[in-house]
Amino acid sequence: MEILVATRDKHKLTQLSRLLSAFLPTAEPNVYKSLPDFAITLPEETGNTLQENARLKAVYAAQKSGLVALSDDTGLEVDF
Repeated sequence: MEILVATRDKHKLTQLSRLLSAFLPTAEPNVYKSLPDFAITLPEETGNTLQENARLKAVYAAQKSGLVALSDDTGLEVDF
């Protein structure tokens, strides 16, 4: 199965590929692709939470590539 990791970060692709391979065992190895493989530019992050932004990016990438896609959105949150 080809899986699109919606990132341009090579290190993040490597980390997530290793992690996912442990949880998605298949008869044949999964192939992990990233945004540069499809020349996809992600939309503006308009969500109110990190989770909403991750979902927005994953859905967009899946629609543009035709593959199963996943994304994350990280940030620093400080109680004020």
